[in-house]
Amino acid sequence: MTRTTILAVLGLLAGISSAASGECASIRDEDLRRQCLAEERQDPSTCTGIGNAEDRALCRERAGQPSLEQ
Repeated sequence: MTRTTILAVLGLLAGISSAASGECASIRDEDLRRQCLAEERQDPSTCTGIGNAEDRALCRERAGQPSLEQ
């Protein structure tokens, strides 16, 4: 492959990745990015890697999973 082709493919992949994650891609804090993606995708399993238990529970709630605490 030529250098131009490789750069074009990488640019295309970056564009697809950015489009898939919307505004979440610009968030630098990993936990906040995970929260954003969980809410965007409506996928509570995305919250699993968040270190703080309270933030993790809030993330799951916002992503659509009912809170485990009653």
